[in-house]
Parts: sequence; C-alpha cells; structure tokens
Amino acid sequence: MIGIQLTVPLFTGGIRSAQYSEAVHLIDKSKADGELMRQQISVQIRSAWLGITVGESRVAALVQARKASLARLDATRLGHSEGDRTTLDLLNAENDATSAELAVLQAQIAVEMNRLKLAQLNGNLNEDVFTGINKLLMQSATKQ
Repeated sequence: MIGIQLTVPLFTGGIRSAQYSEAVHLIDKSKADGELMRQQISVQIRSAWLGITVGESRVAALVQARKASLARLDATRLGHSEGDRTTLDLLNAENDATSAELAVLQAQIAVEMNRLKLAQLNGNLNEDVFTGINKLLMQSATKQ
C-alpha cells in the first residue's frame, strides 16, 4: 500500500500576494534609489567641474588684485618715506596686500579641493593625485 498526503491551504490570508507585491515594490525602490544616486553624482561632478573652471578664473583675477595691492603698498611706502602718507595709510596698505595674498591662497586651495573631489567622484583618487596637488600648493606657497 502506497499513499501520498498533500496539504494545500485553501486560503492563506493574502500573504503570498502581499509578499509578491512587496518584492515588486522593493525592486522599484532599488531602481529609484539607483537613479537618485546617479543624479546626485552627476550634480556633484558638474559642481566640482564648475568649481575648477570658475575657480581658475577667480585665482587669475585675485592675482591681478594682489599685484595692484602690492603696487599700492610700494607707492604708500614711498609716500610714507617722503612724508606724504601717514603710518595709518601704510598699515592699511600692508593689511590690504596681506588680505590679497590670503585670498589668492584660499582660492588656489579651493580649486585644488575641487580637483580632489572630481578625482574622487571619477574613481581616480590615488597617491599620484595627492602628490601632484601637494607639489602645486608648495610651488604657489613659495612664489608668495
């Protein structure tokens, strides 16, 4: 005598259809999360690129402003030595020249930070990138 016993529930309370629906919605959520991540990375890359291009122009403008501040400082020193300018004028010119130096360095650092961010977002962040940026920053610091 051989027998088979089969137990099939007549009604499961909707658990199977709920599990199927949940799985479908989890797939949709994963796709939406992936698309959101792609868009966020795209925005970050665009932001870093614009930071580099605009930053380089800003650095060039600040270098010109620094040159003007240094020329003003030289003229004020000459005027002070001749007695035409006060010590306060000289101190203000020195303060402006130093502020211009600081602005140039901060702008250069911002550009290099955007380069690092772009390299990171592209997956190209390695020791060579750090070495190159360190070299550029050291050169700009010694030029000052």
